[in-house]
Amino acid sequence: MDQREKTDNQCFEMLRKIFSDRNELLFKIAPNGWINSEFIKIFHPTGEQQYYEHKQLSEQINRLKSNSGNLDIPDLNSFQQDSLENINVQEEFDYTLGLCVYDIFSNNHTVYDQDGIVFNLGSMRGSGLFMSNFFNLELDTLQKSYDYMDFYMGSIWVNKRADLSPFYEYIFSKLKLNYCDWQYEFPRLYTIAPQKIEENKGDHQTYHPNDAVLEQIAEEQKEKENDAFLEMLDKQFEDDFEDAKYKPLPPLVQAYKRIYGSLPEGHPQKRFE
Repeated sequence: MDQREKTDNQCFEMLRKIFSDRNELLFKIAPNGWINSEFIKIFHPTGEQQYYEHKQLSEQINRLKSNSGNLDIPDLNSFQQDSLENINVQEEFDYTLGLCVYDIFSNNHTVYDQDGIVFNLGSMRGSGLFMSNFFNLELDTLQKSYDYMDFYMGSIWVNKRADLSPFYEYIFSKLKLNYCDWQYEFPRLYTIAPQKIEENKGDHQTYHPNDAVLEQIAEEQKEKENDAFLEMLDKQFEDDFEDAKYKPLPPLVQAYKRIYGSLPEGHPQKRFE
């Protein structure tokens, strides 16, 4: 049975409801001002945060390269927090909320109403484009124009800098108020098998049987390697899914549970409730 989906206008209207009284959240989470809150570090990380992030990324790259050599990481004093003058508080707050909206509506998660009709903003790239269009058309506090890359992958690059739980709880409370629910999709990696480009075998002037045999062997080897890689990804997903049954809940899922009182469908720990 085909999945029923909301129109783009209906999805826009849901985002309007989420953003309608967002400043109540701003005043709640930053009573002493955005600059004096932990959330200022989302886009203006401290020197220590920058150093840690740079070190962590370098170590990950080192592991991927199977390189056990010493890392060439700049000294801590080389990293400094940028100036906090002339910050557009409203825009930074709105953008953070937008990234969190993406986290909930995209990443293969599903938001649906009481009749099971889905708010589908598109693929990961499509969701980024949808969010950027909403910002550019609906918000009058912007000093810049957004594109899909501003929202692509949501808060993945900044969610370790501050606790985004209040943003998630606010969004879920809006969804619950509008009789909507959310289904969680456990993260996994996928691969896309390259499509073979068929050459014109009717040209007997250029076709050589030996070359064809070698090409066939190479193709079969590629298929075996791709199948092995897919099996590895499936095994990694199964292991991660099993481990998640006993690990602390991620902030996004914790926020859902605080608002709805139970775990979302699709989470590995749902079976234990």
